[in-house]
Amino acid sequence: AAKSESNFSINSPVLAITAMKVKAVNTVTNVQITATKLDAIPRDVVSAAPGVVNQYLTIDKINVSAADIEKVTFDFKIEKSWIGSNNINESTISLYRYVNDKWNKLETTKVSDDSTTIYYQAISPGLSVFAVAGETKVVPGVQPSPEEKPTVKPTEKFVESVKKDSWKIIIIVVSVIAIIVVIYLLKKSN
Repeated sequence: AAKSESNFSINSPVLAITAMKVKAVNTVTNVQITATKLDAIPRDVVSAAPGVVNQYLTIDKINVSAADIEKVTFDFKIEKSWIGSNNINESTISLYRYVNDKWNKLETTKVSDDSTTIYYQAISPGLSVFAVAGETKVVPGVQPSPEEKPTVKPTEKFVESVKKDSWKIIIIVVSVIAIIVVIYLLKKSN
């Protein structure tokens, strides 16, 4: 069987993926690939991707089956501002593929960078749902500080709040009673 290769250039301001090269085992024609940014984890995905996720994507295909695909090479980019604001170790950025109810970390390589963006390349054995993610930086010898335990329990805060505002409640109750008495007296006098 003859092998074929299809290149797809993606010029989208919302997608992390900038290009795909699909290498097929068999000759395929009229191949159509659609890359879609997802706002959340798809319903049929049972867990979030590892690390801090920059973007979830789904890649749909027409006129090519999973059995036809030998490998897919993805070019993708990550903004340095996202890496900085999320305290990500840029060497941990990877493309993950969701298959058989689990996330598989794909072989990912940093290709280049410029003043605002880092460019990566990853190789996948097929197409499906993907996530671009990275791990947060770990500072050696520094333990994350344990969360401070509140000195006042939430139920105590509620009781304290009610005690603090009890005079307001008393005024409201007295006002309602006064209005009812006035209405009663006005009706009785008519």
